Amino acid sequence: MRHVLLLSLLILSSLSHATTYKVAAYAWEPFVDLKRDDGGISIDLLRKALQTQGYAIELVPMPWARSLVMLEKGKVDILPAVWFTEERNKTMLYSERYAANRLVFIKAKDDDYEFEGLPSLYDKVVGVVRDYAYEESLLKDNNIRFSVADSLNSNIKKLIAGRVDLTIEDEIVAKQTIEPSLLKEIDFSDNALIENPLFITCSKQSVHCNTIIDAFNQGIASMQADGSYQRYFSERVANQ
Repeated sequence: MRHVLLLSLLILSSLSHATTYKVAAYAWEPFVDLKRDDGGISIDLLRKALQTQGYAIELVPMPWARSLVMLEKGKVDILPAVWFTEERNKTMLYSERYAANRLVFIKAKDDDYEFEGLPSLYDKVVGVVRDYAYEESLLKDNNIRFSVADSLNSNIKKLIAGRVDLTIEDEIVAKQTIEPSLLKEIDFSDNALIENPLFITCSKQSVHCNTIIDAFNQGIASMQADGSYQRYFSERVANQ
C-alpha cells in the first residue's frame, strides 16, 4: 500500500512540474470545442499525445484570426488544428498529419447541384470564411465568384436567403456547428473538393517549436503503436 501511495505521489509531482505549453483555442467544432470538457477532438488528441512525452497544455480562448497574430508574437505556443499552405509554411513548423478534413459544398435543400470539378462552379457564387486556408486552385480560379463572411453560419444564412449559391466546409464541422434550424434547410454535395490533412503547428521563431513538434509526433506514434489512436477515432468520431 505504501508503495502504491509513493508511486501516486511521484506521478502527481511529475505532472505538477511538467512543462506547459499555451494552445490557441479558437472555436472549430468538433475539433476545437470549449463547450466540451476535453476541448474537442484536436485538443484532446494534442493533450494525450503530449502527456505521453511528459508535457501539459493550457488553453487560451481566442478567435482564429487572432490566433495567427498571437502565435507570431509568441503569446501562444501551439495552433491545434491547421491546414497546410505554402505561405504558413514560411513561418510555421508543421507536425505529422493526425487527421483529415473532407471539404464538401453546401447547397440549399432543393438544389440538385453536384460538384464535378471547378468548371461546375463557374456560374455560382461561393461563400467562403475570412482567413480560412482553402485549396489554392479554388481561390486562384478567376472564373469563380466568391462572397466572404466571418463565419460558416453567416454563409449558411446567405445561402438560404439566396445571396450565395454554395458554401464550403468540412462535413463533420458543418454538421456539428450549423444551427439546427438552418441545418434542415441545406444539403451536402456527395463529391468533395479535397481532403485536407490536419496538423498542429508552432512558430519557427519559438525556441520550443522543435521540442513541441517532436513530442507531438512521438506521442501520436506511440498511440498508434499501442492501438489507442485507432480506438480513439473509432469511438469518438462515431459519437459526434
